[in-house]
Amino acid sequence: MEDKMLLYIADQMKHHIADMDDECPELRIDMANLYYLSGMNAVGYSDYATSRSYFKVALSLLPTNRWESQYKLCHRISLRLAKSVYLCGDVEEAQSILHEMLENCLSIEDKVPAQALLVTSEYYQY
Repeated sequence: MEDKMLLYIADQMKHHIADMDDECPELRIDMANLYYLSGMNAVGYSDYATSRSYFKVALSLLPTNRWESQYKLCHRISLRLAKSVYLCGDVEEAQSILHEMLENCLSIEDKVPAQALLVTSEYYQY
């Protein structure tokens, strides 16, 4: 029941995201975490279209310098977004997200999952 409540809260808050431009950065990060968790719950239900939506909102809440200021959160959200986008059938968008990740990853450990999904997407694209 808690999972469904989290999704309900995230859906209700989505209507007010546009009003958050002037909110404090800490609140935006908290909201990004909420949408990340909501996206993960949707993944648990194999609802990749919904998870894609939640992960996109989460990423949009991060600051413009997200890779520098919120590296770990940005990496987690971006990887999950790329997977959901890929599973929704949008290979080009997934590859675009993965290329951005590979440009910004700081370690080989962070690059491996992105590179693996990129190789998979390229293999099955043909």
